[in-house]
Amino acid sequence: SRDAPAARILELAARGRATEVDDIHLGSCTTPGTGICATVIALAPLLPEAPADRALHAIAAGYEAMTRCATALGGPALLSQGIWPSRAVAPISSAITGATMLDLDLATTIEAVSIAAGWQCNAALPEPSRELSYAEAILIGAVAAVSASHGMHGDPAALKDWERRAVQRDDGEQLRADATTPAVLATTVKPFCGARQTLSATSALLELIASASLSEADIVRVRVAVPPLHLAMVNRTSIKTRLDAISSMQYQVALALLHPQDLYDLQRSPISDEAMTELMSRVEVRAEPGLLEHFPEQWSAIVEIDTVAQTLSLRADGARDERELSWKNLHAKGEKLFARAGVRSEDLTALQDLIKCFSEVGALEDPAYLVRILG
Repeated sequence: SRDAPAARILELAARGRATEVDDIHLGSCTTPGTGICATVIALAPLLPEAPADRALHAIAAGYEAMTRCATALGGPALLSQGIWPSRAVAPISSAITGATMLDLDLATTIEAVSIAAGWQCNAALPEPSRELSYAEAILIGAVAAVSASHGMHGDPAALKDWERRAVQRDDGEQLRADATTPAVLATTVKPFCGARQTLSATSALLELIASASLSEADIVRVRVAVPPLHLAMVNRTSIKTRLDAISSMQYQVALALLHPQDLYDLQRSPISDEAMTELMSRVEVRAEPGLLEHFPEQWSAIVEIDTVAQTLSLRADGARDERELSWKNLHAKGEKLFARAGVRSEDLTALQDLIKCFSEVGALEDPAYLVRILG
């Protein structure tokens, strides 16, 4: 059945992650929302008598688990090793989310984490299996939580091995996530579809062309500087797949100039016409070590636009509208996404009303929140 918890987790986690408009926690380089929320939504029908704030507690616990575990493994540096941080820690994160939903005690939660820790989910697979592999890793954690609730036990050696790899990295550095701000409140939301590594520069480009009233014909060259860890991922001149169209800095720049409405296109089928190809050839991407000053808390970029008459430059330390998670920003983003997808505006209003009702539980405003969530 498509309504079965396992099927719901696979569908919600894979579809949500594939949109590339979900939330992101920059310090750990993870996208917690889709997988954690998929776990909560799928398990909720099994718990009709659970109090409403149980779901919020489970989401918050899952966010803490994902961001802390990924930070301990190395955070953004994992990508350069071919490891997708979100997928690597998805089983343990989902296990803790599920354990909180099921209201398991500490000993049983540890068993759930031990079961999940026995699965190795480090590598990042190519599309289209990429998002499905992430969803499968989330499902592993949920199954681990349910299994532990029925008395199954994990392998303590697997948990010890995971802890060893997480706490003591190869370079000898020990990493710990910042515990001063709840992770669920420290994430940002992407303003439009795209790999987050491209969004600061794309937002800066949009701001420059708007302020100077530039058109594509006015631009001689665009130069983009990104943190060194991002260069290999975003410096793509050959666009063959959807992942290329989402990750390429050259493609994002050309799309913003020629088809700005398509920044909100979640399908993101590559456009390979002559105009896009020619404009991409005018985009140079380089690494700038100076942008590591506040990395990974800030994923900055510098954009320079050469016109016949002048050079315009702007440094962006974040993507436009991503810092303030306000109803105004969410509604503006939703309107553009819904319009591009041909969805009715009244559906957006209904969704906003639902989220507002859910947020009135107010658990995240409790000053004892972290103590309660983390025990």
